[in-house]
Amino acid sequence: MLRQAPCDEPGMIRVCGGGPMRTRAMAVEAARLDAAVRALRKMGATRVLLFGSFAESPETARDIDIAVEGIPLNRILDADVAVHDLLGVPVDLVSREETPEFYSLISRKATVLYE
Repeated sequence: MLRQAPCDEPGMIRVCGGGPMRTRAMAVEAARLDAAVRALRKMGATRVLLFGSFAESPETARDIDIAVEGIPLNRILDADVAVHDLLGVPVDLVSREETPEFYSLISRKATVLYE
């Protein structure tokens, strides 16, 4: 489960959320992100990228954007659900096989989590 954590706590990655009037800082344990990458690999991912607001500015991110390569299209929904369940925060999962042009744009600035 996610838990509130100070910004400087080792092994934590900050995620912020909340309504327009207030923001609550939450953290995603680095171990949970690693577990999500492992789950994606088990489903066939040959490359996993972190992109978007969480990669650029985790303190203001409202979700985690992940791009994958290698997961069969018929497993993408399963992968999305698994990652969401592991991280406990909103996740947008993008597949190279489904949207190759978008994936190409993402991969230029993304952080590689696995390849």
